Amino acid sequence: MLVFSLVFINFILAGIGPLTSLAMLKFNPFPVSYGTAIMIFNVVLMLGMLAGSFIMGDKLKDWELPKLMIATFLMIALFAALVTHFGLLSLIFLFALAYISAKASPKVNRLIMENISSENLGKIGGGITTIFTFSVPFGGAIFVFLANLIGVALTFYIISIFALLVFLLLLSVIFRQ
Repeated sequence: MLVFSLVFINFILAGIGPLTSLAMLKFNPFPVSYGTAIMIFNVVLMLGMLAGSFIMGDKLKDWELPKLMIATFLMIALFAALVTHFGLLSLIFLFALAYISAKASPKVNRLIMENISSENLGKIGGGITTIFTFSVPFGGAIFVFLANLIGVALTFYIISIFALLVFLLLLSVIFRQ
């Protein structure tokens, strides 16, 4: 379930970047040019990742990976639901998404290092990296295809619904344990 969730996050995040670029053509929330709007979203994303990487004393440092994954899916759902019509508000959730993702990444690496023997680390680590790498172009291609077929806003709503469903699924799995 954990590997599926990680791959699905990678898949979704690969599509969100190009979709945000498409969304800014029609739903630009800023009184600036298209290029500047894209830059604003990318700067917020970068600042969230940097803050998540460099701020060590926050409450998220004690969260286990499953809780971070649940929070990531919630942030994806909120960002995707808000970006086309509430772009300024969606920046908060984009920042939070990047921040949480930066907190989760080292925990994924630690989990791999702790649970795989040194003899198999290269094979299994390489396999996991390959799966993540393959999910990126598929996510981007599928979501951009959907955006051209049914529209950017509807595609974001579909992403939001999928992320919300996985959020609820993971939440139910954690509460059962």
